Parts: sequence; structure tokens; C-alpha cells
Amino acid sequence: MNRSQLMTDAAQLWDAYVRPYVSQLEGPARYAGDQAASALKSGRNNAYWLGANYVTPYLQPYADRIGQSVGPSARQMEKQAKAAFKAQEKNLKRVARRSRSYLPQAFAPQPYMSPAAKRGASILALSAMALAGAAFISNRHAQQAERRHRPKGKFVTTRGVRLHYLERGQGSPIVLLHGNGLTLEDFLVSGLIDQLAKSHRVIAFDRPGFGHSERPSDRTWSAEEQASLLPQAFSMLGIEKPIVLGHSQAALVALALALDHPQSVGGLVLEAGYYYPTARSDVAIASPPGIPVVGSLISYTVAPLIGEAMTSSALRKLFAPQAVPSKFENNFPIGLSLRPSQIQAFSRDATLMISSAEALSKRYRELKCPITILAGGSDGIVDFQRQPMRLHRELPDARLEVFSGAGHMLHYVDLGRVAKAVEDMAADAKSTTDADCATDQATASAVMKGIGEVRGGAR
Repeated sequence: MNRSQLMTDAAQLWDAYVRPYVSQLEGPARYAGDQAASALKSGRNNAYWLGANYVTPYLQPYADRIGQSVGPSARQMEKQAKAAFKAQEKNLKRVARRSRSYLPQAFAPQPYMSPAAKRGASILALSAMALAGAAFISNRHAQQAERRHRPKGKFVTTRGVRLHYLERGQGSPIVLLHGNGLTLEDFLVSGLIDQLAKSHRVIAFDRPGFGHSERPSDRTWSAEEQASLLPQAFSMLGIEKPIVLGHSQAALVALALALDHPQSVGGLVLEAGYYYPTARSDVAIASPPGIPVVGSLISYTVAPLIGEAMTSSALRKLFAPQAVPSKFENNFPIGLSLRPSQIQAFSRDATLMISSAEALSKRYRELKCPITILAGGSDGIVDFQRQPMRLHRELPDARLEVFSGAGHMLHYVDLGRVAKAVEDMAADAKSTTDADCATDQATASAVMKGIGEVRGGAR
């Protein structure tokens, strides 16, 4: 059998008997095609070896069916191919080019590659396999974390975004906003929610992209944008002028809320906050997963695995100089924080933090509500002099409380003192409201009395 006849027979064999099974063989065929291309690129022109080792194993389940229909068995065709190609080794590339007319795209031969290019391709292939494996593991861990840590609260949809919130207690409202990388369960684990709920209505929110709250990709989630969700949520939940505690980066969200929606805030408690744009090494480290396109690849492949390996050191830095509390290690759902979606939210919040601080800091003198600033004297995350002390100098009417020797997580260092600062703010806000109401009532009474006197004189 000459080469032309062999090619014709092979084409007829493919069209008549193999093509109907392509959908069943798509995965194996692509794998076989990749191996065939690799063999051709490296100059291994032994077609029999290629067929016996890579094609036949995947076509074997269909060999009997094909053999009965065509006559020659697959092995006989294989032997004929061996003889033909062995006699025409010099023409193999030309034969391979002609094979494009009937072989699937996966089998199409590729141009010759130099050894260096081949090594590069191999590295890329291995990298792709590693990324695919990392994505599989990360996705599986995320699903497991979400199964283990179901939402403990309820949901409210505001401006098209579904936010998860937890509510406890009765009384004047207090809203808690968690820091970057955490969830509302931070306040639950620390005991702050239960402490405040003894005499107040406490509502803690998962900020967009954290915990169980959504983070649509149709907007830039600056502090101002996150704050814009809260007034409608407050209205839907019947929350009027709450005391808002913002921890760490959420202090910027609380400030944005007070500046852009002053009617929605009764007072602010800013705990270990970041207020002014300064260079930060942690922002540079956290930024890559937030880069468009590339960041998504990082977030959904290697970032969760790297984050898992670095969790212990990151927590030590977060709580330093204090030790990481055992109740945090044992009860906080760290698996939720290591999901690809939350890693990306964390990274993008960190990236936007400096620009938000720059924009908001120009307006701090516009703030009218009462403010309490809580600061750790040994905070390793935010600079004591350049952040809380500077804010206090700019807002001298604000109350400043310094926790000597404390780090960034003040509600773990001294829960009672943080709770008292919030309760004192709530009491002050209530006294001011009562005084305003009393003044309004007195004014209304005087006005009504004057109207009565006018009417009496008219008689």
C-alpha cells in the first residue's frame, strides 16, 4: 500500500467511523493530540511508537467496532502506517501538513521548536497544570469553609447588593463595621456584640465581599461606595441615627458615612483606624490579587494556598504585641477569609485605602457628629503619631482614648473599655437628642402660647 492510499484510507476511516465518537473521546483525544504535537516538535518521527503509546490506548475500546466495519483491524492499519512512515521519514512533515484535512485540531502538527523554546513550552505547560491544581484545591477549600460556616444572621438588599448582618439585643442602635480581611464574626468571637447587646440593639454587617455579603464587580468599592449602601439598609431595618463603630480600615467607611450621609449617624467610635495617606508595605504586599485580570488568576489559584501558609504569622502581626487569643484561633472562621473571593476583596480594599484616606482627610473638618478615637499605644499596623494623634489634632473636640501597650485589636485587649466607650457615646447622643427634643417642645409651647395671646387680643 503506497502512502497516498494509506492517507486516503485513514481519511475515510476517520470520517466514517471515528468522527461519530469524537464527543465521547474529546478529553482523551486532546491529550493524545498534545502528546502528538510534542513528539512532532521534538523531531521524534517514529509514527508507530506514537500510535502504539498514545493513540491506540484511547481508541482501543472502539477497535473491534471499527475493525468489524472496515475489515482490516486497527493493529493491521497500525503496521501499515509503520511501514509507510518508515519508508518516507524524510516526507513526514509534508504528510503531517496534509493530515490537517482530516485530523481534529488537537492533532494538527505545529512548526518546529528549538530546544530552548521547547523547554519554555514545557515550563508553561507545567505552570498551567500547577495553577489548575491550585485552583481546584482552593475552590474545594472555599466550598468546605462555606459549608462549615453558614450565615448566622439575615440578609438585606441595598442598592442591588445583598448584605449579611447579625442583630442582637434591644435599645438604642449601635452598628459595628469590621476591619479588612475579617468578618462580622470578629465582633462575635471577641464578645463585643454580646456585651453591647445587654442594653442596646446591636447590628454588625459583613462589608461587601467579606463573610457572606456580595461584592458585585460593577463598581469600585472605595470607602465612600461601601458607606453609600448603609443609609438604605438602615432605613429598611428601622435603624435611626446609630452609633457607628468602625475598626481599622472600616473607620474610613464610618467617616465616609458621617461626611456623605450625616443624617444617618448619631456618633462615631473609630477604633485603631487609618485616616491619612501614608506609604505602607502591607498594602504593596496585599495588592497583587487586586490587579484586574491577573489578580483574579492569583486570587483563584495560588493566593489561598499562600494565605493558608502565612496565616499564623499574619495573625501574630495583627495582634502584636499581644498573643493571638485562643478564642480567636478556635472560633473565628479563618476559612472564609481564605476564600478566593474574600482574598480579592481584601486586596482591592487595601489598594483603595490610601486614595480613600487622601480624599476623605481633606473633609474631616466638616464633621459635625460626636467622635471618639480609640488608639493602641503599641499598634504595629497603623502609626500612632501619624494616624490617631494627627486626627485628634485636627478634631480637638473629639475624645481620644489611648490603650497603653495595646496593639491593633483593642476589643480583644480590653473588651470592657471598648464597650464602655461605645456606651458612653450612645448615652451622650441620647442626652443631646433629649435636650433637642425638650428645646423643640419648649419652642413649640411658646409659639402656641403666643398664637393664643394674639387670638385673645383679637377678640
